[in-house]
Amino acid sequence: MKKIHDAPPEESGSAISQAVAETTQVVESLQQALAQMEEVLELVELAERQKIGDEREIESLRRALRQLHSRGRHEHHERHGREEQPAAEE
Repeated sequence: MKKIHDAPPEESGSAISQAVAETTQVVESLQQALAQMEEVLELVELAERQKIGDEREIESLRRALRQLHSRGRHEHHERHGREEQPAAEE
């Protein structure tokens, strides 16, 4: 009886060589994908740090604006005295 699954050595070597080559290509492709994902991660982390910095700057500007606004109202009341205050009800 003839064995069907046995291939000549050179055909068997070619199939294995082809499998090795294909596997190597897959590994290289995955390494490139990993490198790209690491770059994306770095960009996302940078964007997150910039966002946090921007939020801190915005909050600082809001505090300064509130202080200026509060100081302006205080100076306005000092200049105009009691004339702008509502009369007390009896």
